[in-house]
Amino acid sequence: MHFIQILSIALFAAAQVGCAAVPAAEDATLSPEARDVLLSRANPSPQAVICGPSNNQQKYDKDAVKKAYDNGKKYWKKYDDSRCYNGNCFPKQYGGNGGNVRSNLPDECDVNTRGSALVEWPIMANGKAYANGVNPDNDRVIMWDRFNNGTIVIFCGVISHRGLGGSSFNWCKKDSS
Repeated sequence: MHFIQILSIALFAAAQVGCAAVPAAEDATLSPEARDVLLSRANPSPQAVICGPSNNQQKYDKDAVKKAYDNGKKYWKKYDDSRCYNGNCFPKQYGGNGGNVRSNLPDECDVNTRGSALVEWPIMANGKAYANGVNPDNDRVIMWDRFNNGTIVIFCGVISHRGLGGSSFNWCKKDSS
């Protein structure tokens, strides 16, 4: 019995030594390429979605969602009043919890406990990129600006006004068809 206890303590101690961190060289840095690879692995990929109730649905394929996400990231923190419609300029910080948006954020985008900004950017039913003050329509890509400076902007999902009144949004569902 004592042999087993001593053996388990010895194995535990050996594991601790084997897992010791080795300090990096003082001049070591993470290359931009490696940083981008790590960020892309941590960031959920845009997926095809269906927005709205069955009598007012809009489907977006993966490419349309990715295009809107990429444009939202690109223009966030680069204000331009040509991307405004009736006083709403995009991308903009998402401010409310109309519907169930803030209460159902994916773990990767939990601004409720981690802080920083949720960002909304229109995804257009006609497939075009939002620009030049056109009506932003009903649907938005939601992103999380981790440090509120535009350096790490993580895809959270797609939300929609469809079937709702006022400024409320609900999450669009993943399209598995």
